[in-house]
This record gives sequence, C-alpha cells and structure tokens, in this order.
Amino acid sequence: MKAKKSKKSSHKNGSTSPVKNARGQRDIISMFHQQSHGMKKKERSHPAVQDRALICHDALPSTSCRRADKLNMLSLKRRRVCISEDEIPFSEQCDEYSQSMSGSLCAIVHNGDNSEVTTNCVNTENSTDTCFASGGTELSVDASSSEIIDLNCNDEKREKGDTKDLKPRHHSLCLPSDSGAEISEPNTSEISKAGSEVHVHSNSVHPEESGHLEDDKCSLDLAEFPDEDGFEEITGQLVGDQDQTKDEYRVPYYLENFLLIIDTVMKDEYYHSLFDDQDLFHISIFQSLSESCQMLYVRLIQRHHRWLTKHKIQYPKIAPDLSPVLTDLICAGLLLDASCMTDLEDVLIALPAPDVKVLAKTLKLTVTSMQKDDLVSAILQHSQRGGISNFFGGKGAGKATSNMIMKRARNLLGSCYKLDSNVRSVFMRIMILFGLHRTRGEDDDAFGGQQQVFQMLMSSLGHIRYPQYTVSRQSKIFKDRASFLRFIAALQIESEMAELLENKNYEKADLLFKKATCDRKELLEERENLEYERILPEYLRAYTAGAVHIRILSLGVELLQYKRQYKEAVQLLDELIGQDVYHVEYRGRWYDRLALNLDHHLKEHGKALDKITLALSDTSVRTGRRLSLYQRADKICHMACKKRSLLERWTDFEADKYGHVKEAPKAYIQGTRLACGQQGPLYISKEGDNVTLLTRVEDVALAHYKSQGYTEGIHGEGSTFTFLFALCFWDIIFMDDIPDTFYNPYQIYPLDWGSDHFYNSRKAAIDKRLAEIHDASTRKLEKMLQSSWEEHENTFCIGVNWDIFADVDQAKGFVRCLGGSALSGILQRLATNMRYVGGGLPDLAVWNPDKKILKMVEVKGPGDRLSTKQILWLDYLMDLGISAEVCHVQAISTKKLNS
Repeated sequence: MKAKKSKKSSHKNGSTSPVKNARGQRDIISMFHQQSHGMKKKERSHPAVQDRALICHDALPSTSCRRADKLNMLSLKRRRVCISEDEIPFSEQCDEYSQSMSGSLCAIVHNGDNSEVTTNCVNTENSTDTCFASGGTELSVDASSSEIIDLNCNDEKREKGDTKDLKPRHHSLCLPSDSGAEISEPNTSEISKAGSEVHVHSNSVHPEESGHLEDDKCSLDLAEFPDEDGFEEITGQLVGDQDQTKDEYRVPYYLENFLLIIDTVMKDEYYHSLFDDQDLFHISIFQSLSESCQMLYVRLIQRHHRWLTKHKIQYPKIAPDLSPVLTDLICAGLLLDASCMTDLEDVLIALPAPDVKVLAKTLKLTVTSMQKDDLVSAILQHSQRGGISNFFGGKGAGKATSNMIMKRARNLLGSCYKLDSNVRSVFMRIMILFGLHRTRGEDDDAFGGQQQVFQMLMSSLGHIRYPQYTVSRQSKIFKDRASFLRFIAALQIESEMAELLENKNYEKADLLFKKATCDRKELLEERENLEYERILPEYLRAYTAGAVHIRILSLGVELLQYKRQYKEAVQLLDELIGQDVYHVEYRGRWYDRLALNLDHHLKEHGKALDKITLALSDTSVRTGRRLSLYQRADKICHMACKKRSLLERWTDFEADKYGHVKEAPKAYIQGTRLACGQQGPLYISKEGDNVTLLTRVEDVALAHYKSQGYTEGIHGEGSTFTFLFALCFWDIIFMDDIPDTFYNPYQIYPLDWGSDHFYNSRKAAIDKRLAEIHDASTRKLEKMLQSSWEEHENTFCIGVNWDIFADVDQAKGFVRCLGGSALSGILQRLATNMRYVGGGLPDLAVWNPDKKILKMVEVKGPGDRLSTKQILWLDYLMDLGISAEVCHVQAISTKKLNS
C-alpha cells in the first residue's frame, strides 16, 4: 500500500526540523521511564462542561465477539458523542449557549449488528440520523457521515458576541469509523461523508498546560514544534480546500495522534498475533472513554510511570477540576488511587521533600543529610527495626513499625494516582510497534542514538509530510507473542540501565545487569527462537530480544569499567566479539575498548596487539575505529621503554593504509572571549563600529572566512551532505522493490538504513546515479537539485534539515562551487558506509558562488583535538581536490585586551 502524504508543513517558514538525537540506549523505549511533554498552541477553555459519560464494562462485547474480528477492532462502529471544554467556543456574551451546554453529555456506540450500547442517552433504532437533546442543546448525529451538528451555535458570530441567526456548526467525532477515514469537521456549507480523506489540524500545548512537572525532567526540544504564528499561517491548508476558521473545534493533537497510532497498529493483520483477548479488552475500554478521560490518560502516559500526587496532575484545558475525570479512569480500571499503594518506598518517593522532612522529625530520626534520597533511605531502614519486643524475639514488631510509618506518610500524601501497569504496557507495546524502526539502539554514526519516541509520536503527525513508499513485508520479525514480550522486557531493562548509568546510579545498575544476565541465559536455552532470529536479514535482527540483550551486555562493559573490574570487562568484550549474529556493526567499538583495557589498564601490551591484529582483519571494523586501533598499535610498538619484542611487531601494521593519512593544513585565528561566568565561552566580533556577540567558536570562524572573501557559509557539519545525499537519492532511498524495509506508513527511512544491505540491495541504482552526478554539467546539477527540492520540500526524511540552506538558490550556489566530481565522491562514501562515516564531516562549508571557490573547515577551540573520523574525512576531501583545513580559534580575554 502507498503511504499517504500529508499536504501541510509544520513551520511558519515552511520547514520541518528533524527531531534532535537523544542518548542511544534511551530511544523509543524511553517512554517507559522519561517521556517528554508535547507543546500545544493556546486553546480556549469552557469550564461549564465537565461531566462525561462512560460506557460500562459489562456493556462491552464478549470475548468471542472481540476475537472474531480484530481487524475492525471488536466490530464496533463507534459514533461517540463527546464535547469537552476544548471543543466549545465560549463567549461571556453568549450566556444562553453557556447554560445550554452545562449538562452532562452521553456516549453512544453502535455495534456491527446495529444494536447499541448507550449510557444516559436517548435510544435509537438504527445507526443513522439521530437527534437528541443534551443539557438543552439540540444536536443532530449523522452516523453515515460521522458528524455531529450543533444546531444552536456558529463560531464566527459567537466570537463576535452576535447570537442572532446562528447557523449549525459541525463537531468532529473523536473516534474513526470502520472505513478508516480520518474524520474531521467539514465546511458548514458541505458535510463530508465517511471515507473521505481529511487531515485534521492539531494543536500544540502551552507550557502552563503540561501540568506540574517539577519532578518530570523532560527532554523536549521546543524547536521541534512550530510557533503559534506558524500554526495560524498553515491553518487554512489543513483540510484540503475546505474553509476552516480558527475557532472550529479540533481534537487536541496529542489525542489525535494517540488514536491514530492505535488505529494504525490494530488494523494491521501483521500484528494481530501479538495481542491477546485481554489486551484487546483494555484497548476497547480506552476507546469507550469520554474524550476528557482519553486526553488525561494520554497526558499521564507521557510522564514518568510512578505515583503522582493530585496537585501534580493539573490540566486546565482538559477540565478545571479533574476529580470526575480521575474517578472515571479509576472506574475503568486504567488508573490506580492511593488505596493501591502498599509499598512504603513508593509513598515516600511520592511525598514532597518538605513532607519527608516532617515525617523524619516525627520519627525522631537523626540524619546528617537533609537530601530527600538520604531521608527516604533512613526512614526505610527505621521501618525495618522493631522495638523492645523485637529485641526479645517478638514477631511482627518490625511490621508494626512499618505500618505506623505508612499510615503517617499516607496522611501527609493525600490523593495520589498511578496508571495501571498492565493496561499501560499494552499501549506501550502498540507505540513500540508503530515506531519499531526507532528501537535499533545507538548507531555508530551521525544519526547515533534514536529520538525520544514521544517527540515523534506526540508531535503533530498531521503536520509532517512523510515520504511516499510501498509497505512490503516478507519476514515476520516476531515469531509469536512470547517473542514480542521478550523483546519488550529486554527493551525496558536496556532503557532502565542506560538511565541509571547516565545518572551514575551504579549500585542499582549492577542489580539490573545481574538480572539481565540471568534473562539472557534463559534466552540462550531457547534454541528454536535463536535459530528463528538467526535466519532473519541482518538488519532486522536488531529488532529482536537477542539483539537488545547484546546491547545490554555492551552497557555492562561500561558498568564494569566504572567499578574498575577491567578483567571482567575484557571477558565480557571477548564474549560480545565472539558472537556474530547481532550488531556486528558494534565490533569496532568493542575492539577499540578491548585494546584500551588491555593496554592502558591491565598493561598487557602483547595481548592488546593480538586483539588489534584480529580487529584490523575484521571487515566490520571500519573508518574511525580502524584508525584508532592503528594509532594504538603505533603507540604500543613505539613505547618509551622500547621493548624489542613490541617494536618488532610494528612490521605487522606499518603497511596499513591508515599509516599514510595526510594531515590537513592549519589556520590560526583569534577570538575575543568575554570574561563572564556563563556556561560555555562567549566571543565578540567587531567590524568597524559594529560589535556582534557570538556564542560558538564556529561563529568566530565564519566571521573570519567572510573577511577572507567567502561570501557564503554554513555551520552544518554532516547535515550539509546528508541533506544533499537525500535530495540526490530520494527515489532510491524509498524505492519500492526492496522488501522488509518499510513496515508502516510513518517511517522516515528504510529499516536497512545504515547497514551494508542498504547499498548492496540498491547497488546498480546508486552507482548509476553517482555516475550521472560525476559527469553532469553545472547546469544539469543545479536542475537536478532544484527538481528534487521542489518535489520533496518540507517532507520529513532522515538526514534532512530544510533549514540548512536559506533556499534552493543557496544550495545551487554551493553545488556549483563543489562540482559534480567532488560531490559524487562524497556521496559515494556516504552511500557505502553511512553508519560509519555519517559523522566527522567538517563543521563549516564556506564558498563564494561568483568566484567559484569553496573550502571545508573543521573548527577547534582551545583544548580541542581532531577525532579519528574527522581526520579521515579531511584526508578524503583533500584526495577529491577539495580545499580543506583545520581552523584553531585562540581565545583572547577582554582583560588581556584592556591591560
């Protein structure tokens, strides 16, 4: 099937900025622990409407009915009526309308057999044209078009305070029909029918709308979302040719996206075997909830999965008072309240720090540190102690103390809530399947690390243009549901362990690593499953439990090195290198670390050289890692002690090509650094009477090269050429006849991206395109570039940043100076080794399109030095005939200037 292409952009300037990279091990599965909040545009609120109807559990279809037709999600043709405060335009001048909408609303579900499940609503005889009154407001429901028409209101007139001659306005329904159409509000002059494709404008979230997040550290990059002006500018483009006003209701973007994700995964037969009856039941419960309940659930699922006090759950745009919504979620079995808190540690962690201090004082504890973590530890230790009865062997004394502390702590805590783990895990699995391509782990390249899933999923999917391609799956990654659950469990351990290591919580990381080691032993005993994973294409094995466990072992190396257990780290690295099924692309990293441990920490120089010899004969050890190993061999063989046995071994390495890497020319410039206490150095640039504040050494270098006659310049690093690569090879990247590379319509790169399979499976097409670029005239190159730019502008794709060049003319000027021969050489290296060479390209590209001169510049501030990848790129560029150099910026303090 062809992936649908949205007709809108996400930025005011028409660009779509790619999501920024996060730590690799905390990729899509980071949702289990630290998810980021989306930012949405300021919306209108209406405090009058709070009551929501809920379809009772016993009204749901039986298990056999649900299993009969999973593709259509329990065979329910939902036409749910739910108007929340975000949906209703409100004006204080329109009291009559405000009063009419203050009553409780209702939910209607039409089953496939035209029977109904209703709650507090007027029964109907069929699934078409229903009229009923809700709190005095007359609504008309057209089930065939999935529309609700409010006969009493008109947005434009109401906004102006004019309540005369109000025309009907249309509300979009919150759940799609079986047709799979995206349902939106139509033009009031023409009601759209079910099945028509309408893209819904999604709102962003205002900072004050994200609830109380003082304990939820978010990794959200605000640049990912368009500003308010950007939303206003594109509003008119969002529903095709229909005339939309800014006041018409639209489902909040985060809920719209969440429902889209569920719909995309659950309607795909490929995933049916991965969910059982209980999973489907939980999904049906969520889909039957009122919109306000769904909105709050989605908000909560984005946050840390832990107990939250009520004052930390505040979303005024959902409802000024969330108590009824929270109660509904508890009744639905999706949310737990404080009565379910049985673990004292959970209660203490949920308590604010001041309350923990109060509790510690009531227990008369003497604690030197007043930090919350230390106080919690002290209280937990105290809870295990008994009184005098415990001294004489009395049973239950320690438990009595613990119960007493629990009672006091819960009194301080008050209302507290947490999402039910079992239900939450179902939706987490759905989102993992939706973004499966983002669970590959940390890549050893410029795209290293996978983006936080909620930055991708909870941003406005409707505002992103996805590439067009054909979804074609031949291999079944997960043999059965058990295999999928093992994969999920491994991802969770990987995420937890990566977070613990990042926070330097090595004690808990050690406990988790021991558990993971036991899990892997059990996994190795399941021979049938291992053989199944082994026959998968190499790049698909990254999405299996076995691959995740290999990544966990790699994290274990970091842990052992921190504990200075270098012998154990060496043994673990040997184990990782000894297997050749999963993540062979990491072998260079493992060999590099192995050589360092043997050489530097264990002083076993001969063994280090043995491992380096093996590494240099391994075809999966490439580029930067290979040069690093060569340099270590050079260092060992030419040590100051000059052991003859080591020096004689140099002959094994001196013929290696990495011994002939050219050194790039150096340029030295000075930058005036401000003597201030801010993080990172600040520089100033002075041209005549104009003084400019610069924040990076790259900016200082750009100013310098501008004075040298290079009129154009960008600080793009690798993104400059990955962008050009995508433009030149777009049709090849997303070509249709490569099976098992596109598993859902919302990918921005094929699953084999960065693997050897990417080039090998497209070799003929890539080589032909490279030859065309090499032989192309300047005019033809510019025409090729402009054509691809215009066809794909603002489409989301890996390696693409539409802001890297000011416009297509600037890009054409750059390519004009570069030339076809040099451009094809750079693109050829990227095409064949993207994972290994995507990083390390020079920081700056400076050129003059009139003089046709160009220079690639790597900028280094005080104390910086070149990485092995950067050394190799500079050497490669010079081989292509491109002018390249290293620019060292020497900082001069303003104090020195004034002296």
